[in-house]
Amino acid sequence: MEKTLFAFFMDGLTIDEVVRDHEFAMPVKHFHDTYEVYFLLEGDRYYFIEKETYHVKTGEVVMVKRQQIHKTGPGEKDFHDRILLQMDGRALDPYLKSAGLPDLDSIFSNAYGVIGLNAKMWERMRDSLLLIKKEMEEKRQGYEIMVRLTLFQILLALYRKRDEVEFARPPKTVQT
Repeated sequence: MEKTLFAFFMDGLTIDEVVRDHEFAMPVKHFHDTYEVYFLLEGDRYYFIEKETYHVKTGEVVMVKRQQIHKTGPGEKDFHDRILLQMDGRALDPYLKSAGLPDLDSIFSNAYGVIGLNAKMWERMRDSLLLIKKEMEEKRQGYEIMVRLTLFQILLALYRKRDEVEFARPPKTVQT
């Protein structure tokens, strides 16, 4: 089974959640002009970025810069559940700047690859993702502002995380 639990789009942001219970691998390595943040909610995956393949587990986040070659592949178990954010800097950077935050190039400059989060931070990330989903489902007045604010909280937390020892240490990788 492959099921898309939700998929929403607004200017500068795409968010979707997909659950698969069968072996799945992207057919080809690819790149694009958007930034990706991949949250593995359950399961495990192998994630190729540039010249490294990372074994990603539940509770880890993968950050992929724009124009970076990447691809996902099956983990040790077939089942996985993930939420993917794809962001366009041309649309989001002006909002980041007006909020006093770094642009996406700066946020992703040294922060790509796999980020391990502690349980408290992981729960906050999940709650933030669910809030984005709810706002985009309901489309109440000002929902785009709320989505951007919540997205910026996620990005700022990940930007701060890059300076911690846990992130600075290269994750275990499998050479391809």
